[in-house]
Amino acid sequence: MVSAKRELDRGLQEIKATEGKLKAAAGRLEQGRKQLEELERTIGALRSLREALLQSPPISRETFKQLIENAGLPGEMKEWLLNNYNGENGPAVAAELDKSLSEMEQEWTGQKEVYEREKAEYEAGRDLLDGAKKEYRSELSRYENGLAELKAAEEELKRGKAELDRAKREISRNEEKIAAGAIEITRKERELQQALSEGRNRLNAAKAKLAEERKNYEAEKAKILSEIRQGEEKIRDSEKNWQEIPDEWFVFTRDGNPGYSGYGDDAERIGAVAKVFPLFFFLVAALVCLTTMTRMVEEDRVQIGTLKAIGYGSGRIAANYLIYGFSSSLLGSLFGLAVGFRLFPKAIMESYQIMYTIPDILTPYHWDLAVLSTAIALLTTTASTFLAVMQELRSVPARLMQPRAPKPGKRILLERITPLWSRLSFSYKVTFRNIFRYKRRFFMTVLGISGCTALLITGFGLSDSINDIMGKQFKEIFLYDGQVIAEGSDGEAVDWAAILGTRKEVQAYMPLSGESVDALLSGSDRSYEANLLIPKEPEELDPFIHLRERKTKRAIRIPEDGAVITEKLAELLNAGPGDTIRFRDPDNHTYEAKITAVAENYMSHYLYMSPAYYKKITGKAPDYDKAIFSLKDPEGNGRTALAEDLMKQDGVVNVFFLKDIADHFQDMLKSLDSVVLILIVSAGALAFVVLYNLTNINITERIKEIATVKVLGFRNWEVDAYVYRENLLLTLIGTLTGFLLGILLHRHVIDTMEIDTMMFGQQVHPDSFLWSALLTFAFSIAVNLVMHYRLKGIPMAESLKSVD
Repeated sequence: MVSAKRELDRGLQEIKATEGKLKAAAGRLEQGRKQLEELERTIGALRSLREALLQSPPISRETFKQLIENAGLPGEMKEWLLNNYNGENGPAVAAELDKSLSEMEQEWTGQKEVYEREKAEYEAGRDLLDGAKKEYRSELSRYENGLAELKAAEEELKRGKAELDRAKREISRNEEKIAAGAIEITRKERELQQALSEGRNRLNAAKAKLAEERKNYEAEKAKILSEIRQGEEKIRDSEKNWQEIPDEWFVFTRDGNPGYSGYGDDAERIGAVAKVFPLFFFLVAALVCLTTMTRMVEEDRVQIGTLKAIGYGSGRIAANYLIYGFSSSLLGSLFGLAVGFRLFPKAIMESYQIMYTIPDILTPYHWDLAVLSTAIALLTTTASTFLAVMQELRSVPARLMQPRAPKPGKRILLERITPLWSRLSFSYKVTFRNIFRYKRRFFMTVLGISGCTALLITGFGLSDSINDIMGKQFKEIFLYDGQVIAEGSDGEAVDWAAILGTRKEVQAYMPLSGESVDALLSGSDRSYEANLLIPKEPEELDPFIHLRERKTKRAIRIPEDGAVITEKLAELLNAGPGDTIRFRDPDNHTYEAKITAVAENYMSHYLYMSPAYYKKITGKAPDYDKAIFSLKDPEGNGRTALAEDLMKQDGVVNVFFLKDIADHFQDMLKSLDSVVLILIVSAGALAFVVLYNLTNINITERIKEIATVKVLGFRNWEVDAYVYRENLLLTLIGTLTGFLLGILLHRHVIDTMEIDTMMFGQQVHPDSFLWSALLTFAFSIAVNLVMHYRLKGIPMAESLKSVD
């Protein structure tokens, strides 16, 4: 093995020597390659200069000098060329360059051959070196395998020898133990006899002492029994006195129960909303009824005049239209009552199951509301019909049997703006004149569209406000991922470093003290449940809970001499910075706290204060039985495993994650989507009805005008544009007006629908305005498409006939 090792070392030295030679050869090769490239570059540059020298006319010395500078020639050659070229002897200098080129090319050829030969020798040497390395590694592997086998055999021999020596020592020790055991047995027998003798003596002494102690026991027993009887008498006297102490009771009314009062407040809020939405729907519906019945009566002018001419009285004629309006309104009311008493109340009550447990949703028919709604609908329809009929009946039959004279045309405001009016096309001039000519239709369309757009804005805005709760509460305010609740053992503090500090999944954690308190409304027995949170390190709370003002987005720090409350709680308590509020802890102790800031918050109520301020106002030190933490991988799937591991820790009571709460709350908020959907669908349907009705009336009123433009040669699409352009402009005006109404209505709905423990988002998103406008225009375009066939089917000849 020693000789093999020497051979291997010698081979390794030869390999290293060969590698050194190859590295030197490689350096020489690289130097030769660079020289060849430099020579080849010089030859190329000289060839280019030669061609430039042979040009006609000859190049100037300045140009020649620039070419030499760009060519990068050696200094001597550059100097020679500059000294020998005078701007006219180009061919002579070129001839000299030919000689230099010939010499350089021969030199390049010679160096190239030497480079190739040395390169071949280098590659051959490298192949030999690779073979030597491969052989060396093979021999080294065999050597190492043999050496390992030899060492294993030596270890086995050592273990066998050690076992033999250990067996010999064990035999020797056992022989010594046997001899010592015989001696120990003899000694123990002697000690046993001595102990038996001493035991008999102690037993006799104990019997004598027992007799004496029994006498003392009997005497003490009598004394103790006497003391027990005296103590029992004292207990009976204390029980009698305790029963005579008056009881202490806390009496609250039903309004003091947050569940009862909260449900009543929510019912009042829905009642307030119910006074707004029906008003909007009623106004738009009344507008539709008024225009429809008025137009129906105007269309029957000839029939009314004929009936009046042949002797029918005004009452008989008016009854015909009043019965029609009454019956249609009654049928519509019955259908609306059948749907309204079931659909809307159920959807709204299901949305409030977020807060309250409602075992059975009851939607009975309220006959007082049904009678009132039906009476209003009947009164609106019949009154508008009666007024329209009576207005026509005031005229004589001859005038009624003639068509109503069209309204006289007059200049509009835009015509006075000459620069603008002169640039409008004929079609747009007619459109603007018609819009301002029929003012009643203008205001009815704008009011109807603005009302529907306002309802759409309110619906989409309500959805935005609800979704803002999730986005802002769980992504911008609550930044932590989970919370752990634990109890200390034997009254000791919870060791959060052992519970969370050693977890590799946890990025950071914050111990805090928390309890549920009742915030008390000044001057009332009304209270609001709130969560009191006391972080152990208030200055480090921001990475977990970002406290900020809602409007300015300014960050809020928990002060040392005050408390921070959330915005909804401040609103309910009518309190702000600088005010003092009262709160009651679970032990029914009431304390006062000074408010220093109001923080943005959307779910539940929170009261934040520093440990020092809490101890100052309560006299107690915080018990940090909770901790919030953030994960290194919040989107990972290891939350369940982490929760199970934490629950196995001593003292851990509960573990929950913020994402699970957010997902659960999101599922509950889906019930509110039904209310929003009903509102949007109802507003959309109302917009379609308004546009359809007003467009239909517009076409009917102007059928002669439309027939006239068709006779004048207007194509179908031009006739459509003649009417649709007015509808789209009126829709645009109504939509812009509806934006303003929608903002006000949304603000009112949010203020009235908010529950005590939740604050909705306060802003309507820009995309909601966009969707409301798009839906309104979509309904307008849909009505235009429906009316296309009506316009296309207008008979020109029949429409132009005179009723005379």
